[in-house]
Amino acid sequence: MRKREQDVMIKQYAANKHRLTCLKPRYLEIFEYRVGLADGCFHTLREAGEKYGVKGVRIGQITVRVEYELEQLQMRIRHQER
Repeated sequence: MRKREQDVMIKQYAANKHRLTCLKPRYLEIFEYRVGLADGCFHTLREAGEKYGVKGVRIGQITVRVEYELEQLQMRIRHQER
């Protein structure tokens, strides 16, 4: 994902976090830590994995899941606006 796309996604996440009720709160916490919303620093899969006691691969899976749900939410919002 490009830096600009990532920035847009992070802004969308921040604006719509309250709507992502289908995800576990831990997933949201991990995502926020990974992309730097928690402390302003982007963290590697390994760093996030060490912090949360899981493998980096699992952090990647969680990140992809949150991104997918965010994309789905954005599509639903656009569809409702029509």
